[in-house]
Amino acid sequence: MTTKLTPTPPLNTAANKKPKLLFTLNTPFPEIEWPTIPPTAQTTIIEHLSNMLSPIGARRRLLPPPPSAAKRNRKRKRASSTSTVATAIPPPPVPEISKYLTVGLNSTTAYLEGLAGERRPPAFAPPVAQGERESRKPAMRAVFVTRADSQALLLHSHIPLLCGLASGEGGGGVVVRLVQLPRGSEARLADALGIVRAGFVGLLEGAPEELVAGLMEVVERYVLPVRVPWLDEQGGVREYKPVNVKVAKTYATVQGKRKRKGKGSAST
Repeated sequence: MTTKLTPTPPLNTAANKKPKLLFTLNTPFPEIEWPTIPPTAQTTIIEHLSNMLSPIGARRRLLPPPPSAAKRNRKRKRASSTSTVATAIPPPPVPEISKYLTVGLNSTTAYLEGLAGERRPPAFAPPVAQGERESRKPAMRAVFVTRADSQALLLHSHIPLLCGLASGEGGGGVVVRLVQLPRGSEARLADALGIVRAGFVGLLEGAPEELVAGLMEVVERYVLPVRVPWLDEQGGVREYKPVNVKVAKTYATVQGKRKRKGKGSAST
């Protein structure tokens, strides 16, 4: 007697795939567009920015490298056993522009969040005393992002909204310019600053004009302010926007059931 075997379909075929729906929550508001900048203007901006930051990297290279814990302990014992004390060379002065910069994702995001909290609309902000209003932190004039250097979306997706929220009210407020730098700018910024990586640099208000005049002239001429559509609505009744649920159809591979051999099914 012969047993007819049913052929098992190979893996990753239509017979082994089961349709599956994936649900994800998405914002109901339209996407905020990054300002477009001509390539020639991007090249000029990175040149000005590198020249402005280069004194910081030059000073950092003159500083002695931080010693490890073992070296510090050996140096402390050697200094206590001898009576001679070496005269330390004073470090070079900190460049003036350092006080008006935020370097890195965390510091730039934190500063923009602080500005956004200070510039909330009157309907959402608690009353602020005159003394507290005068003690506000300086505004941010521009944020430079190396978005083109294969940067993950999660790192910079919140920056356009924060730049829009952190911009000053009315025509006299300082508008935060969001600047996309060309490809290869991350290495240039890191070399100018003397650090390993530099993907985000913020420039604050109050920096000496002789240092930032050329840079900001190009930025303000070619970089438009960030437009947040749902914040531009002035007065009137705002339309309710329901939750946006995205549905994606995919396929999951169905594994064939394996026949288990019971403990009491052994042949005798």
